Amino acid sequence: AFTVHVIKNTPNRGEVTSRPSYFINTVTDEDYCRNMNIPMTVSTYELVQNEQSGVYNREPLDDVNTSITCLRYKCEMGTTQYRADLGDIAAYTKNFPYCVGGILRATKEGYKEDWERVVTEAGKNVELDLMPVFMFPATKTKVVKHELKNDGTLGIAEELGKKESALIKIVLRKNGDLADTPFHESTIVRTKLVDEQAQEQDLELLAKADFSYELQVTVLQDEKFIAGYEGNWTVPWSSAANANQIIFHTISKDTSNEEDMFAFMLGIGEQSKLVPVPEIK
Repeated sequence: AFTVHVIKNTPNRGEVTSRPSYFINTVTDEDYCRNMNIPMTVSTYELVQNEQSGVYNREPLDDVNTSITCLRYKCEMGTTQYRADLGDIAAYTKNFPYCVGGILRATKEGYKEDWERVVTEAGKNVELDLMPVFMFPATKTKVVKHELKNDGTLGIAEELGKKESALIKIVLRKNGDLADTPFHESTIVRTKLVDEQAQEQDLELLAKADFSYELQVTVLQDEKFIAGYEGNWTVPWSSAANANQIIFHTISKDTSNEEDMFAFMLGIGEQSKLVPVPEIK
């Protein structure tokens, strides 16, 4: 025999316990950031560096916005200022919150942001390097197609059709970069399906030196591959800084079935050598 307890006319064979359905964290960014007592110095620099060509130039860069993120909390730390009294640097010394695995981030318009993983410690010096970038408007880019004919010759340059779209992607890798996390990449879309003014994108190029990118251009119509280009693209800074237009050439082929088109796609890197490299005008 066993005993059944009745609670509010409902049989109950055990103890009634209530469990919270959710947990509320009452600590806010403001609360966390109020508790700052670890003095650290942060200095910021403009860095122009190309590992391939050996270009290297590093100078103090002031008015850089900084912040530290620790777990779910973010504290704005203000901007660096040029400090002649400390030497030729742009820096500040401020109290930081305690954090064993924070991300110290530096941003400034016209520059690629830099960040560093830090453990906040009294007296620590952290240096952040920002590389200048050049924003080239998508509206000043153009994509053309060259048909590869059966006799191996190329057709004249043709503009994109009204139902075609082109995806332009550049990637720059540094030594030691993982395959899925390159140092720099930028993507824009060119299409006549959307009004020109609605395509307010910029192709973000690294500035103040010549850089070589992996370039991929893919032309699609109704999600089907029409034309493409794959290859390395070296961008002369002197030309890009004053350019009025960049023309990207792609190669296409009139194939009778999907298998032929797939084979053409697989060999697009080799086929791309038949068309001109991007023209900077």
